[in-house]
Amino acid sequence: MAMSLTYDATGRKWKKDGEFGAVLYDSGIEYRDGVLEAIYAPDGRLVAEYPSGGNRSEGDISRFVAEYWHQDHLGNTRLAFADFNEDSFIEIKDNPSTGENELEITQEAHYYPFGMGHFGPWYATVAPENKYLYNGKELNEDYGINLMDYGARWYDGALGRYTTIDRFAEKYNSYSPYSYAANNPIKFIDVNGDSLNVSDLMTKNSAANDKLINSLEYVTGFDLEVNKTGNVSISGRLRDADGKKVKGSRLARKSLKKLINSSTTISVVDNQGGGTKVVNHENKIRYDQGQQDFLQIYLSQDLHKEAFGPGITFFHELGHTAYGGGLADPGGEEAKITSGEIEIIPNKIRRQLGPSYGQRKAYDHTIINTEFGPSKYLPFSKQALRQIQEGKPPTSSYHGPL
Repeated sequence: MAMSLTYDATGRKWKKDGEFGAVLYDSGIEYRDGVLEAIYAPDGRLVAEYPSGGNRSEGDISRFVAEYWHQDHLGNTRLAFADFNEDSFIEIKDNPSTGENELEITQEAHYYPFGMGHFGPWYATVAPENKYLYNGKELNEDYGINLMDYGARWYDGALGRYTTIDRFAEKYNSYSPYSYAANNPIKFIDVNGDSLNVSDLMTKNSAANDKLINSLEYVTGFDLEVNKTGNVSISGRLRDADGKKVKGSRLARKSLKKLINSSTTISVVDNQGGGTKVVNHENKIRYDQGQQDFLQIYLSQDLHKEAFGPGITFFHELGHTAYGGGLADPGGEEAKITSGEIEIIPNKIRRQLGPSYGQRKAYDHTIINTEFGPSKYLPFSKQALRQIQEGKPPTSSYHGPL
């Protein structure tokens, strides 16, 4: 017997045929043998429940049970739980005096440093078994292979080695091309290659590079590492002085992780005095820290300084690259009343970060004559946009005056 995998031309996995049936993967939704099994998200999943004796077709789903995962700083799933009886409490023990199983801990997992699971008297997983464990990667136990699917390569947690060589092996010649996480799995997830490279900015303007990386860390909630060749990698979740995870934006984390794990290289280069921009949809972001500092000075007091900071600006410019879809800025009068599709992701990131980040409602500034002379305003709320359209200086959530 053998396991069969189906991929599309982009390398996306669509189907697995193995010992435990046929699994179809569809953007986080998984079907087993043609029946919807669960809907997966970064912090857990919705498990489809079927009535006893039902035909197990999608029409027979009785409910979805929300299962939540507690993960450590490396993204390892350590504990899973679900409020089965929907009483807003998680029962961690079963009451032996009742015939009903009240336990709502669905899974507990412990690992050796390189990912092999500990055996012990842990809580067993309820059906369907959750396979997304170490680093949140899928563990494939079909026919006893026990390999984790990292997308580009397969990984053996018992050996601490990949089964194929690193495509960036020549960039890390001090390590084995099969090694995992630079042989430091306590701190790193994996050396991710050169998908985001800041070598030019790091060399020519180290202060600007530090501000960009710090802002990206704050916006994403990731702890980022930059090696001596300028390659950026994720070493885990960023924590504050009290050891708590920096919240960040889920979308920003997902977008940055997707970029770093991609085969495309985005370069950030110093462009002091020339503005922050992307030219001809190149996979190159020209970065002007002076422009960023200037813009942040004129944010209204009710806006967080990161609302128009380097981190969110990075995701805006990423949308202009060929990798990001080559999106265009709105032009003409439209630019004064809409921020366009280029700001869809940045605005979602702002929304996830909190109300003090506002929502950019226009791409271009509008000039308003005030008693102090003409000033430029950029709205970050519906109220500010309405006031600007009426020719009035906004009273809240705006960028300006300039």
